[in-house]
Amino acid sequence: MSKKICIMKQEWHNLLFLHWSIPIDSIRKFIPSQLEIDTFSNCAWVGIIPFQMRRLRPSFAFSLPVISNFTEINLRTYVKDRYNRKGVWFFSLDTQNPFGNWIAQNFFHLNYRFAQTEFLATSSQSNTCRFTFPNSKLPEQTFSWQHSESTFMPSHKPDSLECFLTERYRLFSYNQKKDTLFTGTLSHKPYQLNRPRLLEYSTDLFASNGLPVPNTHPQSILACKQTQVKVFPLETVI
Repeated sequence: MSKKICIMKQEWHNLLFLHWSIPIDSIRKFIPSQLEIDTFSNCAWVGIIPFQMRRLRPSFAFSLPVISNFTEINLRTYVKDRYNRKGVWFFSLDTQNPFGNWIAQNFFHLNYRFAQTEFLATSSQSNTCRFTFPNSKLPEQTFSWQHSESTFMPSHKPDSLECFLTERYRLFSYNQKKDTLFTGTLSHKPYQLNRPRLLEYSTDLFASNGLPVPNTHPQSILACKQTQVKVFPLETVI
């Protein structure tokens, strides 16, 4: 069996994972028919994940700060294909990196959108990020949290909700024009998560993707300070 070649390397810093359970029927129409919605406690889960992307570069090249470092936010859920391979489905991904967005849209078939971003770290523990959307009516989105010192590895409890929501090493994307489903994998060390103190958050990303907006506090609040990631090529799901 041939070994997969890493095509891209990147670092993720100051990740915040906010998740809500949601009825399966409320998102089914947004997911390609070739995919089944992956559930926990008989519910679908949708997450908002803001984070800092750093040192994004091809595996054979150096990073360039102007295009390699930026803040991103994504809205996602969890799915599996006919081979029972579990992965992530992204409703949207927003960054202030037009070149990177174009690459992701055209070569990875992901719904990257433009947003103006600001990330503030008042200390090694406290973070605030803001997203504004000049090309839409979506209001500014603000997220503020404080990392906690105590960490744990969800991979040690594979049946836990925390593991279900975070330990995902596969994504799926879809080319609507060609009616083709793709999948790609990535690798990183298992997350060292903490349970942060959440100070402020927004949920308008749900509405911007046509999803019902949750009217409750997030049911799962997790964070991770950083991880190093390798990305592998997309493949067609046959």
